[in-house]
Amino acid sequence: MLRYQLTRPLAFAWIRGGGLNRLRYGFPLIATLIGFLLWGSLWKLGIVLPPRKIAETVSSGLVTLPGFYIAALAAVSSFQSNYLDQTIEGEGAQIQVLSKGIMHSIDLTYRMYISYLFSYLSIASLILFIFLSLSDDITDSMHFIFSTNVKMALNIIGSLILSFWIWNLITTTLHGLYFLVERMHRPYA
Repeated sequence: MLRYQLTRPLAFAWIRGGGLNRLRYGFPLIATLIGFLLWGSLWKLGIVLPPRKIAETVSSGLVTLPGFYIAALAAVSSFQSNYLDQTIEGEGAQIQVLSKGIMHSIDLTYRMYISYLFSYLSIASLILFIFLSLSDDITDSMHFIFSTNVKMALNIIGSLILSFWIWNLITTTLHGLYFLVERMHRPYA
């Protein structure tokens, strides 16, 4: 029960339907690959974008995001609209929920969907901020543990994962803003 409660802020990752896999995985993966190709091209031209500087810049921007996401979550929860309490039409969206000790699938309303979305963004941005804040210490400690080649490979893998995560936050944020700006006020747009 406690595990269920502690993982619910990330439940948006487990919602099924509505082409969400493109949003959560497809677009971030493509953007990550394009970004690394551009970064590699710049590197070959002698233009070096240090990963630490990129991590610092992203980390400083992430400081305020959890607060914004929580404010959006509060707004969606309290906004009066019959439309938000209707089940998502079209492809729909379903999630597994625990009720009386039994997991079962439910169709989401727009309000539930947007709440899960901003809950996910809140915790994902907070976790990403913590990882980026610790990345220098982790990278520095690798100097004593691994050889240069292994350290470089781990840095590349870590950078790919972080880049994917950042692009996931960006695309999911854009999706959430679309719902806040467009769908809440023009439900049949």
